[in-house]
Amino acid sequence: MKVLFADHSEPQRRAVVAHLEQRGHDALAASDGEEAWEILHHSAVSLVISDWTMPGMDGLELCRRIRAADLGRYVNVILCTNRNTTADLITGMTAGADDFIGKPMDFAELDLRLRGIERVRNLENELEDRNRKLWEANSQLRAAHARMEYDLRAAASVQASLLPQSRCILPGVRIEWLFMPCGILAGDTFDYFPLDERRLAFYHLDVSGHGVPAAMLSVTLSRVLGLGYGSPVRLAGSSHGESEIAPPHTVLAHLNERFQNSGGRFFTMVYGVLDTATRRVGLSQAGHPSPIHLTVRGEAVPVGEGGFPVGIFAGMDYDSVDLDLAVGERLVLYSDGITECADAKGERYGEARLQALLEASAGLDLALALGELKAVLRSWRGSDDYEDDISLIALECV
Repeated sequence: MKVLFADHSEPQRRAVVAHLEQRGHDALAASDGEEAWEILHHSAVSLVISDWTMPGMDGLELCRRIRAADLGRYVNVILCTNRNTTADLITGMTAGADDFIGKPMDFAELDLRLRGIERVRNLENELEDRNRKLWEANSQLRAAHARMEYDLRAAASVQASLLPQSRCILPGVRIEWLFMPCGILAGDTFDYFPLDERRLAFYHLDVSGHGVPAAMLSVTLSRVLGLGYGSPVRLAGSSHGESEIAPPHTVLAHLNERFQNSGGRFFTMVYGVLDTATRRVGLSQAGHPSPIHLTVRGEAVPVGEGGFPVGIFAGMDYDSVDLDLAVGERLVLYSDGITECADAKGERYGEARLQALLEASAGLDLALALGELKAVLRSWRGSDDYEDDISLIALECV
């Protein structure tokens, strides 16, 4: 420890400095407070031992200056004095003294004072080292979090790019959708695309769980369900005619066998094909909420009986349901994030409210109707912080 001893007596300075150096300390000496003050500005002194009474600047004034100054470190101060009244001790501590030692100085007592200060400084150094390591660890965590959030947002952009870009892709049908993920990434996805000049494929699915694993499977499924090589929407080995379009129940059966080993993940979905010329829809359901048929009379009628989620048990059979749509009628596919959306009291929005709202907005433009649903859900929830992904796709025959 670097120690500065200030005393007007040269013999005393030599004796104390020699003792300090013998004990392994780096000792400096000053003949008065002014000289000690100058040394403090040029040397990283940890402890000042100062006589109370000195010509010029005394020990009290030196204490006051040390406490008032910003030296970049804490400097302990021990005052040497024979003053031992309560008033004197209060005066010294008010000036900034940490401790006192009598005169003439007892070196054994001085060693005890120094060991006590060293213990405190060692603890302070350990705490400072721990705090430094914690700060470094926190900095690394913040950097890792920033990188992870950047990657997640980049992945979210990719996921958003896979959503449908056009509302009208075949004559006779209009499509609108709603998508409000509960996090940066979503487990819900949907799409629609023409199979030929008159038939339209569409689906809505919800992967179990949340976060990256659910989103990765969701993105994979959106790729698999396109029109590329190996897509289940076309029957393998068939000719290029109407027979090559796979019926909905066959698509779900194919997906169920293909995704039996998905890291414990499964998904629910509805897959359908609409013939825009006849307005007939073929649907197959796999554990997903039943689609809602909004009739020309404005009635919301659930379609289908449920089915079993995809990816849990192999060899499952799925049924197809046919439905005829009239001009002006709508078909709505949605995730359970809508019906299970809870308000501040924990009450779920429910199927009945959803059906009632769809009936009440049946006379509105389709986009306005979905905008009304979005506003109602936000009001019901009380914020945009949803527990589950909110998504919906609506088809309207025009």
